Amino acid sequence: MKILSLHFKNINSVEGENHIDFRQPPFADTGVFAITGPNGSGKSSILDALTLGLYGETYRFDRPAQHVMTRNTTESYAQVEFATGEDIYQANWSVQREKNEPTGRLLAPKMKLMRITGEDEILAETAETVCQRISEITGMNFRNFTRSIMLAQGDFAAFLNALDNERLDILEKIISTDVYSDYKNAVIAKTDEAQAVLDLLNEELSSLELLEPEQLAASEQDLVDFNEQLVEFKQQQTTLEQQHSQCRQIAAIEQRIAALTDKQQNLQLQLKVEQDQCDKIAAGQGALAYQEDCAQLERSKQDIEETRVTLAAYRNECRQIQDKLAVSDGSAAPETQASVKSVAEQQAAIAAEKEKVALYTLEKQSETHLLHSSEKQRNEKQAALTTVDAWLEAHVIDKNLLENFPETGKLKNLRTQIATLTATQKSAAKWLQDNRSAFDKNTATLQKSTRKIARLKLKLQIDEQKLEGLALGRDAGQINELLRDQQERIADFQELYQLSRAHARLTRRRLGLFGLRREREEQSTAQLQTGLTRLKDDLRREDNIRKALEKAIVNENLLAKMAADRQHLIEGKPCPLCGSLTHPYVQKPPKATDSKRALADQRAKVQALAAGIERVGLEIRSAQRQSEINQANQQRTAQLLSQWLTLCNRLNAVSEDLDINNSRKMKKLLKTQQSELKNITLLAKKYRLKQKNIEKIKQLIARHEALVLSSKNTAETLESQRQGRPDELEKQAQTLAQLQQDEKELTLKVTEQLAQMNEKMPAKGKEDAFFERMNLRRQDYQSYALRRKNLVSELAALDEKIAASQTILAELKQKLEIAGNLLQQEEQAGLHLALIEKQKLIAEKERVLGQQDHDEALLRETLQQKIQHSGLADVNELIGLLHLVERKPELEQQLLKLTGELESVTAELQQEQARLANQQAQLSTDASDADISFELKVLAEKTDIAGHEIQRLERLLGQQELLRQKYETLTSKQIAQQEILQECLGEVQQLDAEHGAVFRRRVQVKMADKLLAKANQTLEKISGRYYLRQMPSDQGLALEIEDTFQHNTRRLPKTLSGGESFVVSLALALALSELASNGQSVDSLFLDEGFGSLDAETLYVVISTLEALHSQGKKVGVISHVEAVQKRIKAQLQMAKKPNGMSYLKGIFDQEVVF
Repeated sequence: MKILSLHFKNINSVEGENHIDFRQPPFADTGVFAITGPNGSGKSSILDALTLGLYGETYRFDRPAQHVMTRNTTESYAQVEFATGEDIYQANWSVQREKNEPTGRLLAPKMKLMRITGEDEILAETAETVCQRISEITGMNFRNFTRSIMLAQGDFAAFLNALDNERLDILEKIISTDVYSDYKNAVIAKTDEAQAVLDLLNEELSSLELLEPEQLAASEQDLVDFNEQLVEFKQQQTTLEQQHSQCRQIAAIEQRIAALTDKQQNLQLQLKVEQDQCDKIAAGQGALAYQEDCAQLERSKQDIEETRVTLAAYRNECRQIQDKLAVSDGSAAPETQASVKSVAEQQAAIAAEKEKVALYTLEKQSETHLLHSSEKQRNEKQAALTTVDAWLEAHVIDKNLLENFPETGKLKNLRTQIATLTATQKSAAKWLQDNRSAFDKNTATLQKSTRKIARLKLKLQIDEQKLEGLALGRDAGQINELLRDQQERIADFQELYQLSRAHARLTRRRLGLFGLRREREEQSTAQLQTGLTRLKDDLRREDNIRKALEKAIVNENLLAKMAADRQHLIEGKPCPLCGSLTHPYVQKPPKATDSKRALADQRAKVQALAAGIERVGLEIRSAQRQSEINQANQQRTAQLLSQWLTLCNRLNAVSEDLDINNSRKMKKLLKTQQSELKNITLLAKKYRLKQKNIEKIKQLIARHEALVLSSKNTAETLESQRQGRPDELEKQAQTLAQLQQDEKELTLKVTEQLAQMNEKMPAKGKEDAFFERMNLRRQDYQSYALRRKNLVSELAALDEKIAASQTILAELKQKLEIAGNLLQQEEQAGLHLALIEKQKLIAEKERVLGQQDHDEALLRETLQQKIQHSGLADVNELIGLLHLVERKPELEQQLLKLTGELESVTAELQQEQARLANQQAQLSTDASDADISFELKVLAEKTDIAGHEIQRLERLLGQQELLRQKYETLTSKQIAQQEILQECLGEVQQLDAEHGAVFRRRVQVKMADKLLAKANQTLEKISGRYYLRQMPSDQGLALEIEDTFQHNTRRLPKTLSGGESFVVSLALALALSELASNGQSVDSLFLDEGFGSLDAETLYVVISTLEALHSQGKKVGVISHVEAVQKRIKAQLQMAKKPNGMSYLKGIFDQEVVF
């Protein structure tokens, strides 16, 4: 969040309307600005106006409107523009008194929030909704905002210097007790959120429609079955398509055979007809003797036919002539003329008369068109002449423009020259003024740059001295080399420490865990071997005793078994079993013993000895293995010790109290080296920063020196330009006076000319328009006069032309009447002559036709007599036979052709029949083509169904796989969320179980940890030297300050100087600001007082620290009445007091900084 501007009126003691824009200089150019003024001048009222505009509250009053409005005023308002990201908003708070009277009752405050875009968008218009929307936009409510933007640096200074048992209570006071309810609410909200997330996961898990394993397995099996069916269907489809193709080929061959059979039959029929005709020709060779007679008869018939056609044409022409004569007026041509002229002469006479009539008609049409055109032109010209006369009469006054045109163009040129010279004089005067102003400004810039160069050179000298003191005679390369050496040295120390740790692990491993184990490990393998031998001897001895006892038991059992038969033994008589004659047991029976008990004890003893032997054997093997391990460890220990000593010598770290077993000492050395590395790193960083600052200062010096040089050159140029201008100005004044005199004379002349035209003198600047208008009038009048002259001459010529055309038309009309009569007479005479001629021709043709019929009958009769004995029936048969004889070569050729075609067709038919037999033999089915097509259709439907089922099952199984993956993911999330929920519930239970003091202390410790972590991050950015560290303490919160410039030594906060304490407390305040802003970026901060006790050097450190915040994008407003602060901060808002006790904003200043 960034505050852009503040506009307020009548807030507290600040009377009147005030506007502060933090986007304009000098605020935009610096990271720190001061709000200065004496005590009670209303410096803190600016903060009140800020919180009023945003939240309608102030952190000092519970009822803002009653206490905030300036007394004896009628209205008060605060308007704040702020930005979050790319969006800009405007918040307004206002209050008025009733009836707009100073003593009136306060009305309810009004608030409004807008988003400033191309068209302002109102977001909220009530106090409640405005605060709610601002909290949503900024992420901060009123309390968080005041803790984020109002830095409590003074409170944290007391926090640092307090006792350990007081710090947490002070922290509670700074943060406010709301932190406990916030913490509880956060824990509960976190628990609710975790529960909601878990419920959502459970709901999402329950919504997953997973198939049962049996259903899933069945679907997978169905997919396999359908895939197999699909493969089988495709194989069947391939077989059926092959059969279908064979059937189609057989059908095509059969159609080809049928077509060839038909063609063969047609060829055989044609061949038979042609052969019959050839046989007929061969049989009628005698008819050739009558060929000439037949030819003569044919010619006679052709002549008769031609004569009949000609006769029919003559008769038709004769009827047409008679029809023409019938429609005429009945006048007949004189017989003398008909008898004198022939038909050809009569036709020539008619053509001559027609040509005359056509010529006269054409001349008449042409002359009539010419007459009409001339009359039309005369009417048009007469109308145009009337219009032109009317216009000339209406504009007769414009006739003067032809002879005496006003010279407005020349007048305009004079006025233009006068205006140009006047502007030139003004421009020259302004130029002189600008030249003088530029010279003064350039001189001021030159002086300012000179002072700036002096200050920068002084600062450069100070920074170079600091850099020299910081580097201690080293350059950047040496510092970097030192940094690399230290990094390598730390790596060696880390290796040294790791060698010590490895050595310690090996030596500890040899000591064992218990004393008994150590004693057993100390026994030698030879002693264990001797004990094992002794135990084996004891085992053999005891085993022999066991065997003896087993025999004794057998004997005892035998004695007990034979005890009943012993009474039958008689001394001197043989024993039935052994044959002995003496029986000692009869006289002295054996004692009864219990060898079974002794055998059981003996077996237990043997088992114990066997177990002991096995145990000793295991110990021997263990001792052997341990011996091998000890030897390897001793070798490794010696190797580690050798490496450790070598590394110690290389690091020059050998001392009396340092050995390989003293890992604590080595760890301390490692920390020392790491601290040294940190110091060297910090030194390198500061060296680079200082070098960068020096380079920046040098660049500024070079830029200002270039500016000084440019300013000097500019000053010389301005001075030289100013020297030669007075003479030029005097010449311009003389020229201007002459032009003004000429303009006056020409104005009088043009005025007289315009008076004759009833026109007025055009105003200045309108001469061109007036000239154009007058010139247009002159051109119009001139063109109309010329046009009237032309129209008069054209009308006279048209009248003469019309009279000549009328005369010619009368003569042509008379000639046409005479020629028409003559043409009619000649045409009647020609028709009579043509009719007589046609009648003569018809009579001649009828005579010729009769003679030709007689000759033809005579020839036919003569030929009939000749063929009576030739076997021919009549003349027509003879003529037909002769026609066949004439076609004999053609028939023979046709016969050969048909024979070849028949042979070719027969051979092709045989081939097709063979192909048909072959195809029928290859056909593997008896089904017809229709049956195969039906089977293919059914199989295609089955294939389609199987394909759809496969797609459905694949889609189903794919969806199930995705659902299974999602189920596994959600299950893992559910387990993780359950763990989070259990943690949250455990924390809630802990809150419920804890009493007030324990809960408060735990929250305070958590807030302190967060606060210190954020403060250390801020210290790293603005200082890079100090870090806050927590010490273990039973009394409360114990703090230490770690100083990285002093080898990471730690000291108490009370030992900090004023400037150091300010830097640390400022870091704490910024950390609290960041915590309170809920992660939102707060770029505008205010620091109220806290500078009164700082000396000059500490104040310099403080101001530099605040300036460093500018690099983080933050702008800090310092509220102070200390004069030293005013001198060291460039941008200032100065508040002042009025005599009546009120305050006002004196001004915004950008002053030179005093170092």
